[in-house]
Amino acid sequence: MFARMLAVNYVEKQMKMNMWVFEQKRREEMDLVHRAMSMVNDYERANDREAIEMDDSCLKSRWSPPIMGHYKINVDAAIFKETGVGMGAVVCDSIGEVIAAMVSLRKGDYAVDIAEAMAARFALKIAWESGLRSVILETDNLKLFQHLKKAKVEASAFGIVVKDILQLATLCTSCSFSHVRRKGNQVAHKLAKLSKDCNEERIWIEELPEQLYHLVSDDLLE
Repeated sequence: MFARMLAVNYVEKQMKMNMWVFEQKRREEMDLVHRAMSMVNDYERANDREAIEMDDSCLKSRWSPPIMGHYKINVDAAIFKETGVGMGAVVCDSIGEVIAAMVSLRKGDYAVDIAEAMAARFALKIAWESGLRSVILETDNLKLFQHLKKAKVEASAFGIVVKDILQLATLCTSCSFSHVRRKGNQVAHKLAKLSKDCNEERIWIEELPEQLYHLVSDDLLE
């Protein structure tokens, strides 16, 4: 009986020791995985910062027309705390003529990057539905531009909208992405602001709200 008790105690001790060794090993393995994931994330963030720093030195400050046969879609968003997100876009041809302008107001509270991506998706969808197949989508949001240029889709609300834009782009004969500083994106910026006074989506064909024409002229004269 005593020998049996010793045997049982021995087995229990061995089981506890094995469990401790196994659990310790599993913790060590998980720690290693977490450290590796952390290093990968740090590496990606460093690369993104480096890309931003590299791109920042050569960013365009003024609007430029697309090549013949293509259309440039400039987009921007404005956040209104009391009403939601205003989206604005203008489409121009290779000589700077306005083909279309559009605004839309969407209720909700959105982060700036998501709002900018929503404006781009809205404008590209309208352009495609209007029959434009060779386009350049231009934004002043550097994060959005870099994600579109690299076809980078992250697991987030922002990533979902970026994915929608990339899918729309595949429907076009030619669709590229461009970045310009806010100074070169004034028409789209003012349209986004103007959306606050519009209760519904509005599209102008071959024209602009009168108060914005001087901005198009300024772009062409610079």
